[in-house]
Amino acid sequence: MSVRATIRVHGEVQGVVFRSTVKGIANKMGIRGTIENCDDGSVLLVCEAQKQDIELLIVKIKNMDAPIHITGMRVEYSAATGEYKTFDMILGDTQKELLSAVITGTVFLNDISKDIKSIKAQNDTIIGQNETLIEYAEDNSKKNKTVLVP
Repeated sequence: MSVRATIRVHGEVQGVVFRSTVKGIANKMGIRGTIENCDDGSVLLVCEAQKQDIELLIVKIKNMDAPIHITGMRVEYSAATGEYKTFDMILGDTQKELLSAVITGTVFLNDISKDIKSIKAQNDTIIGQNETLIEYAEDNSKKNKTVLVP
């Protein structure tokens, strides 16, 4: 038997692709409803499905990775109405939505850039260590009059 869940999620949940992620999960699970940003910075989900499916959705939401950071969640169950046929994201003001998307993209690109710089630094360290080992091996082989085979 289907139930309706009204779920209010608090934390860093706006501007971090939270709604799109939840929408994707809900659609894969066959959960119907809506998700939207609220003026207080929280996100509101209203969804209908089997209670165990909604509970699994809640577990998946609670286990989302950064930059999503959930600090609180309130869930209220009631009787399903059957009004939803799909799971949809309700968009707010177009300019705010666009600005939020641009800021989110900028943050992600900045994080990726930092990761690339860190990987490059690690790679440079490894290359330096390899060069040192090669020099040591070459010096050792000259002293021992052995030939290194590449």
